[in-house]
Amino acid sequence: MYVGPSQHAHAWRAFFTARSWEPQLFADLVERDEIGAAFFEIETQINGLYRSLQMSQALAQRFGLSVDEDRRGEVELKARWLSMCPIVAGCCQAGTRSSPTTSTT
Repeated sequence: MYVGPSQHAHAWRAFFTARSWEPQLFADLVERDEIGAAFFEIETQINGLYRSLQMSQALAQRFGLSVDEDRRGEVELKARWLSMCPIVAGCCQAGTRSSPTTSTT
């Protein structure tokens, strides 16, 4: 089994950089990709999200900067959502998980 960057990395990046995530699009990406490549892309994103939270807090404390708590909450929500979604073909059907979204108000 191949485990590494996906041939559909551009589609994964487009999904991960969207302001709100659609569960069906996520399921489509998982089903379309090799399972090892999908796992790699998802784990890379989870690690990056948690690392960004750690770094933002460390920099804020070190330099006395304020952290956008709404953005931080969004990143935490997305990291938890990804961490809970099993990576098995057909497991992430639309409507089985709520999509992490943020309000722009």
